[in-house]
Amino acid sequence: MAFSIFQSREEKERKAAEYRKRLLPFGEAQQALERNLVNVCFSTSVMDENERFYELICVKDILLMPDETEKDKKRKKTAMEKWYNARLQKKLPEEDRQALIILAKMITQADSLESFPDKEKAAEMIKKGLPSEVENWF
Repeated sequence: MAFSIFQSREEKERKAAEYRKRLLPFGEAQQALERNLVNVCFSTSVMDENERFYELICVKDILLMPDETEKDKKRKKTAMEKWYNARLQKKLPEEDRQALIILAKMITQADSLESFPDKEKAAEMIKKGLPSEVENWF
């Protein structure tokens, strides 16, 4: 068996489909809802719609990381801290970074499109802010 660092087109497409299914299990309808929530919940003009949606995807990806073992939990916490403190994130106000985490947490906990937070519920949770022990959200 030969070792190859290159992936076939089929392998790349399969991995991309798995990634999309993990982050957007309810498909295009979910993506539309998330884009709407991101636009409604953030008043900042520092990032455009696509950048805010991308950051939401990044946070969701971290929240969906496995956390069965202590090593997994540490890896997940480190990834969130790196995202939160990244140089590029510094252009986002702290409130918006926290709002992205709250919104991502609400979305990843939804088990159907019907259970997605509406803009009023999302705005209410964001207004409350993160709990004092932020690591519990990672």
